[in-house]
Amino acid sequence: MRFPTLTVRNCSRPVVSLVIESPHGSRILVDALVDTGSDVTLLTPHAADLLQLNLTDCPEVEIQSALGTTGTYRRLELNLELRRPPEVFRWRTPVGVVSRQLAYCILGIQGFFEFFRMTYDAHHQWIEVEPSQFLPSQ
Repeated sequence: MRFPTLTVRNCSRPVVSLVIESPHGSRILVDALVDTGSDVTLLTPHAADLLQLNLTDCPEVEIQSALGTTGTYRRLELNLELRRPPEVFRWRTPVGVVSRQLAYCILGIQGFFEFFRMTYDAHHQWIEVEPSQFLPSQ
């Protein structure tokens, strides 16, 4: 499954369209940055609001950015989906909802890289995503 990259200020970024499904079945489409430097897959507060997620009983986990700042996220399990017809990859995984607004949702090691293999071609501006043998079936 190949996605074109997003170019912002002359910088090509591996941003893909991601479908997120709430526990009660509502679905939204968001832009998600494929980020090898992120330990976990993170959602924005805006995405959580659109999905009407109740985070009250979700455990709060501390996280540290590459810049050394710390923050927290609320951890819960959701269904995620990548689509490039005719292919659809769907999986259930733990994700974190951060309290700060981010430019994109983030696909990190836990929740994404553990299930997929990627090839990123910055010169030709595409990212290719293929499921690994570890992708849980839905």
